[in-house]
Amino acid sequence: MNRIVIIQRIDCCGERFHHIQILVGYYGVQKRMDNELCLKFEGPSMTGAIDIMACDKAIEGQNVFLTFYEPITDQVGLNMEEVILIGSY
Repeated sequence: MNRIVIIQRIDCCGERFHHIQILVGYYGVQKRMDNELCLKFEGPSMTGAIDIMACDKAIEGQNVFLTFYEPITDQVGLNMEEVILIGSY
């Protein structure tokens, strides 16, 4: 994978998408933080936005995790419409 497209909901919540890290690799949920960092997105995004982001380099893996990279006290969760992964295989 070398790029990711995040399509935010059109009805709300785009501003909640901030301080996100995207991890890619072969480790599952239990060891997700051992996967390779694709990128960090400081944000925030906007409601209805289409965010196109590139990894620092192409990363191979079967799992992709979107997580907060610092403690967020006002967060209720991620609210995206769609996630598109782009790369060659």
